[in-house]
Amino acid sequence: MREAKLHTSWIDPDTAYDEHLDLYLDGVLADSWLADELARFDDRIRRPARMVSLSQKALQLMVPGVPDIYQECERCTFAWWTPTTGARSTRMSCTTS
Repeated sequence: MREAKLHTSWIDPDTAYDEHLDLYLDGVLADSWLADELARFDDRIRRPARMVSLSQKALQLMVPGVPDIYQECERCTFAWWTPTTGARSTRMSCTTS
């Protein structure tokens, strides 16, 4: 939503818009039918997604040069990263213990 810069951006965030969007998304995800569909979709793609992720990491480690793999986290996480600033989404967290 911030990358499009239509209503909010990383440089000039509109916190009221962000909060309203969060409430809207929470309402959409509160729908039990949709939650069930998303859970089934997650079950269907979880194993292939892990294989793709591990394959990409293996390829990254095998290509010439020094791979940049440190992300300040020792456990597997599914956090979103902002490509322009490298900031981690506030909805996800990373544990290091």
